[in-house]
Amino acid sequence: LSASNAFTGSTTVSDGSLQLASGGVLRFIIGTSGSNNSVTTAGPGSAVFDGTFQIDLSGAATNAGSTWNLVSPTSVSYGTNFS
Repeated sequence: LSASNAFTGSTTVSDGSLQLASGGVLRFIIGTSGSNNSVTTAGPGSAVFDGTFQIDLSGAATNAGSTWNLVSPTSVSYGTNFS
């Protein structure tokens, strides 16, 4: 992905690789606690992030203890331009 990419669903990479290039943008939409789109990897799938995450908090829950998971920690790497 090399441009601005907004999506409302979650993405699972189960084979191959998802690559967010330097200059690319992924927009995450945050809702109630635990309610957001995310990127996960499974099996031989992997993700490489070297662009920017844009996080939309306009609909985020404001109560204490709310949590969100944007990216699963399995088979994920971050490049030097990640922000």
